[in-house]
Amino acid sequence: MFEGPNHPYTEALLSAVPRLDDLDRLRIRLEGEIPSAADPPSGCPFQTRCPRKIGEICETTEPELREEEAGHGIRCHIPLPELRRLQTIDDGSAIEARTVDT
Repeated sequence: MFEGPNHPYTEALLSAVPRLDDLDRLRIRLEGEIPSAADPPSGCPFQTRCPRKIGEICETTEPELREEEAGHGIRCHIPLPELRRLQTIDDGSAIEARTVDT
């Protein structure tokens, strides 16, 4: 779970974990409306708060479960190689617009 690629929600959760060896990293702050468990949104259940939302597909189509490796499944419309690339950029530029320094 700690090794990417991760679902954008997992990525945001992991960015909130304090680490002494990486004090300059960016924390992903989720914005938007928290979805209702009783009346979830159409499409991806996380699409109302996702910092990596890619468009209408996220709003209309629930992502299929894809297995990255044994025991590591992801439901996201972003292709796994692209998620991996976005989550390993050293300077944080891929998420810069949706994060703030901690």
